[in-house]
Amino acid sequence: MTLTRPKNLLPLVRHLSFPTTPVLARAQMTPNLVTAMSLLLGLVAAWSFSFGNAQGDFTGALLFLGCYILDNCDGELARLTDRSSSVGQLFDTTVDWLVHTAMFVGLGVGSARAWDSDWFLWLGLVGALGTTINSVFALRRDWHAFKAGDEPVPEQQVEEPPPTSLRDRFIYVFRELSRADFCFVVMLCAGLNILWLLVAFGALGAHVYWVTGFMRGAHKFHV
Repeated sequence: MTLTRPKNLLPLVRHLSFPTTPVLARAQMTPNLVTAMSLLLGLVAAWSFSFGNAQGDFTGALLFLGCYILDNCDGELARLTDRSSSVGQLFDTTVDWLVHTAMFVGLGVGSARAWDSDWFLWLGLVGALGTTINSVFALRRDWHAFKAGDEPVPEQQVEEPPPTSLRDRFIYVFRELSRADFCFVVMLCAGLNILWLLVAFGALGAHVYWVTGFMRGAHKFHV
């Protein structure tokens, strides 16, 4: 199987993972090893954010970008080498949970140190809780697929056509920046020295995300 070059501008991270994945394949790395490397970079990034200074924020943002690139590479590598599995998907979902939970905690600790306010620590913990709740739904889905022996559903190689209306374009950009391209939002905030904003918005946004997802799932049972 060959990888399809991304045609749309978003997600931006795929333009970085696309040339990286063949390099990992030539190095004979397994998808699960790449996922583990993504976890390591994400945890070190969270630790860097906890210092609450410009150097730590910039270093953490670069590591977080690397984490996102590898997070895309593991799925691309699994498809490229025909190694997709429900175990790998479960591992990937677990790593996403650990990385984003650690990130919110790290940002909360760092912002609390920078502003000398425990409020940011609590906001970081609230954001981490929201991430955990959202991950529980995803892990539950992957666990049932694992027990049932279902094959993971591969991401489509043909990209969706870009939206045309202004409203759909706004939703599309917001969705990608809050999901696949969130690492670039972190980099921008680190460069502007406003990472503390992510703690505040994340504490609310993480819970809005899982609540809306729960409501969409619950709607299926309405009669």
